Amino acid sequence: MSARCADTVETPLPRLDEPGLANRVRRVLGDAAYRAANVDALLGRAPANWRREAASQALRDENDTPLATLVKLFCGGRHVAAGVLDAAIGHAGSATLEAAGLIVRNGAEARATVQLTPHGEHLYAHDLPARHHARAADFVVGPSPVARLLGALTVPASVERALDLGCGAGVLALDTLAGAGEVTAVDINPRAAALTRFNAALNGCDNVTTRTGDLFAPLGEARFDLIVSNPPFVIAPRTTFIYRDGGAPICARIVREAPAHLATNGILQMLCNWPERSGRDWREVPRSWFDGCECDAWVLRLRSQSALEYALAWLGQEHAGAPVPAAALAEWTNHLAGHDIAAVGTGLVVMRRTSGRPPWLELRDAPPLRGPAGAAIARVLMARDAAARLRDDAALLEARLRPAPDLEYQTRKRPGGNGWLASGAELRFSRGLCFAVKADPVATALLGHLDGDRSVSEALERVAAQGGVTPALLLPQLPAAVRRLLHLGLLVPAGAG
Repeated sequence: MSARCADTVETPLPRLDEPGLANRVRRVLGDAAYRAANVDALLGRAPANWRREAASQALRDENDTPLATLVKLFCGGRHVAAGVLDAAIGHAGSATLEAAGLIVRNGAEARATVQLTPHGEHLYAHDLPARHHARAADFVVGPSPVARLLGALTVPASVERALDLGCGAGVLALDTLAGAGEVTAVDINPRAAALTRFNAALNGCDNVTTRTGDLFAPLGEARFDLIVSNPPFVIAPRTTFIYRDGGAPICARIVREAPAHLATNGILQMLCNWPERSGRDWREVPRSWFDGCECDAWVLRLRSQSALEYALAWLGQEHAGAPVPAAALAEWTNHLAGHDIAAVGTGLVVMRRTSGRPPWLELRDAPPLRGPAGAAIARVLMARDAAARLRDDAALLEARLRPAPDLEYQTRKRPGGNGWLASGAELRFSRGLCFAVKADPVATALLGHLDGDRSVSEALERVAAQGGVTPALLLPQLPAAVRRLLHLGLLVPAGAG
C-alpha cells in the first residue's frame, strides 16, 4: 500500500441521495468499529483535524484490520489498495462508501474524498488537509479545538429552536444543539452547508436544516431560543480562508444583528477575537459592540496573546508540520502593528434578550475552566435574574435559595512554628466556571443552612442560635454578601436546575 497523501485535485462532495444509503454507510462504519474511542486509541488521542494526518502515519502498513484501514483512509489521507480495502470491509462495503462519494477508485487504489472524524456520538465529513495546505478559500474544518471549546461553554440546549451561525461541517449543530427541537445551520460557504447536510443525514439527525448566506440574511425574521456561533474571527492580514479570516468586525456585526433574531430570554453564545492596544483597557473594543444593545451581555476574556504569539499560533496551523516562513510571519506582525494591535484577546460573548428591565453588561476575565461550563453559565444568568427580582433587603431575606452544585468551602493554612495557622478561606467551584471569592464568615455559615426550603432569614436564625447571638447582630453586611454570591452563581434560586 502506498503512503502517499491524498491528491489535491478537487473531488465531488459526498452525497446520500439514494434511498437507504445513509443506513448502509452507517452499518459499514459501525461494523468496522469506526468510533471516537477506538480511533483515538489508534492515534494516541492526536489533535483533531488535519494534525491527525501525521499521527496516522504511525499505523503500520501491515495493520489491515477494518478499523486501521478506515483510519488510514479517512484520518491519514492515505491511498489503500482496493484489494486490501475489500478484504477489510468487504466488496459490498467498499461499493457502499464509493456510492456515497466518500471514496474514489484510481486504478488499483482507493482514496478518501474527505476526512471523516468521529467526535462524541457522531461522524463528521470535512475537508482533507491537502485542501488546507493548498489554501483553498472554501476549506471546511471539522471538530476543531475551538468548536469543542464553544460546545463545552454552551448552555444546555433543551429548547424548541436553535441556530448554528457559521456552521462549518455542522459540529455544533449536530452535537451541541442535539437537544433542540429544530436546528437551523447557516454558512456563507456553500461547501460548508453541503457538508453539514451530508453529516446530518449520515448521523440520522433529521431535525437539522441548512441555509446558505451571509450571517442572519437567509433567516428573514426568524427568532431562536439559542444561537451558537463560531465565526471567522481571526485578525489576519488577508482573507485566505472563509472559515477563519473575518476579524473583530464580523463579531461586532453578530452582536448588533442578533437581538432581532433572539426570542424573549433567548441566548446567543459566540467565541470571538478583538484587538488590544498598548496602554488601553482591553474592554474598550468589545464594550463598543454593545452600545444600545437590548440584551444582557457577558464577555468573558479567556486569554490574551501578544501580537507575535497570535501570529505564530495561526501560522503554525496554516503551515502544519513545517517551519513558518519568515515572510509570512512578517506580514502578520506588520499588519497587527500597523493597526496598533499589541495583543489579541479571545473570549466568549453571552447575550440574552430580556424585557421589563434595563439590560446589564459585564466584561471580565474568565475564571479557570474545568470541564463543561454551559450549565454554570445558565446558573449565573438564572441567579442574576433572581437578584434583580429581589428589589430590597426584605425580599432578599424571604427568598429561598440554595448553594449551586460543585460549590466548595476551602481553607488555607500555613506553618506557624507551633502548628498550622489559618491564612484564609474561599468559596469556589470545583468544576465548570471556577469562580472563587473570599469567604465572608456569616455568609459562609449561612450557606450551610440554605437547603432550598428555608428562607434566608430562617437560615440566619439558625446561624445566630449556633453562635449564641441575635440575628440582628449578623444582619448588617449579610444582604450585600448574599447578592455577591448570587452575582457569580454561587447561590441560586431554590428551583434552579
